Amino acid sequence: MVILCLQNFEIPKIWELEELGIVDPTERNTTKLLEDETLAHFQETVKKTYKRYEVALPWLAGHPPVYDMYDVGESRLLSVTGRPLKENIFEANDDLLRQWRRDGIIKTIPEDEISKPGHYLPHRPVIKSSSTTNKIRPVFDASFKRSGYASLNECLSVGPSLSEQIPPLLLRFRTGAIGVIADIKQAFLQLSIRPADRDFLRLLWWNIKHRSKLEFFRLFLWGDFQPISLECQYSSPP
Repeated sequence: MVILCLQNFEIPKIWELEELGIVDPTERNTTKLLEDETLAHFQETVKKTYKRYEVALPWLAGHPPVYDMYDVGESRLLSVTGRPLKENIFEANDDLLRQWRRDGIIKTIPEDEISKPGHYLPHRPVIKSSSTTNKIRPVFDASFKRSGYASLNECLSVGPSLSEQIPPLLLRFRTGAIGVIADIKQAFLQLSIRPADRDFLRLLWWNIKHRSKLEFFRLFLWGDFQPISLECQYSSPP
């Protein structure tokens, strides 16, 4: 007997074979080949620099162009600035981005380089009241695109899925008498992006002195080494 749960489900997708796990063998082989190429690209390009790992964006071969003007980013920034001001979280978001700048996660783009080709990621602040570290964090929209252009997500390969590795991990965790869990603080922010790709991870924010003026930044640079901290917990698996 086959039971389909229809809650929050789009009815037309019932007839799509992919939703039932049925995929054409040719398509499956093509996907596997792309995943293998993406993994090989990562292994060939990743390197350790400034005591951190520097990675390259996994660009798809022959990908369409991404939008390289900042007007959409400016428009989105204007639209999301109003709510933080009303809810009194603008200063917290501003402080966080300023801290990123001090830590070397983002750096200001010199005026003579702003006109160079790049891509601007719209972003908005998200509040997570349950967080024990940063209750506010910027979330970037790499799916945004203009008509005639591709989104950044559409130009990059996602690589192989690692979710299937979770069950064996959990099973191994239960074999010992004591389990140790370690969490890397700001794990994604600990990576550096190779210089050739940094202009595709630009963002806009307000100037610290003149809030009506824009400031242009690049993401994930890590010019100076910051120690990586681990948060560990101990538990006894049943």
